[in-house]
Amino acid sequence: MPDSSGNARAWGRQSFLALLALLGVSLPCGCQAERPAHVGDDLSVALPETLDEAALVRRPPPRGSTAPRVALLLHGSGSSPRMFLDVADEISRQGFVALVVRGPRVLGPDRYSWSSDEETHALLGRIVELAGREMPISRKRPILVGYSLGGRRAIKQQAQHPDVYASAFAISPGPLASTHLPPASLSRPLVILVGSEDGPSEKAVAGIEQAWAAAKEPLWVVHHPGDHRPPDDWRDRFDDAMTWVTVKADS
Repeated sequence: MPDSSGNARAWGRQSFLALLALLGVSLPCGCQAERPAHVGDDLSVALPETLDEAALVRRPPPRGSTAPRVALLLHGSGSSPRMFLDVADEISRQGFVALVVRGPRVLGPDRYSWSSDEETHALLGRIVELAGREMPISRKRPILVGYSLGGRRAIKQQAQHPDVYASAFAISPGPLASTHLPPASLSRPLVILVGSEDGPSEKAVAGIEQAWAAAKEPLWVVHHPGDHRPPDDWRDRFDDAMTWVTVKADS
């Protein structure tokens, strides 16, 4: 069964094998986390006790005494943080602490997915809390980066919690359940990268554009001549996207 954005094709370009392994995914359904909840009756997955349990970290090069901002990376369904490290390396080079979060649903060996929006929000909050115990991080709201199902989760978190997340960058996201955004006092900047041949994601993005336009929120949609996979110049496009969401987050 394909992931939530309807695409499970394997990448075929040798130069992108490390990154492509992240993006060729499949989604079995209904898998539970390895451990039961221990933080509240409303959560069905356990929150981690240590950062190493649920995230991989890429730190930025030293840049004076200013603590770096956090970028939370959400992989696609059926993948793992390990397969998102090329992206994390690129983002950390721009001055972010890149935290590649492991989805709490276990699908198989080194294959994970995401649970509900509420559980995702709780997990991301715990990851930032744990990171703050281990390293200097900025008090500025984190930026979300997600691919496919992770991209949809990033958009939902930004839509529902703009007081917690500053902005979002979604690559080939799946659809939102509603094209109506809840009222918010803070801006919700969003940039989307989507392939013109990726029919399911293009359809999903059309609905997201409608929601952001109706709410008069900042949105930049970048189309590339490809499918569910990022284009060959993904590094340049990611750099541009992260610059945009950072500027919008701080404006």
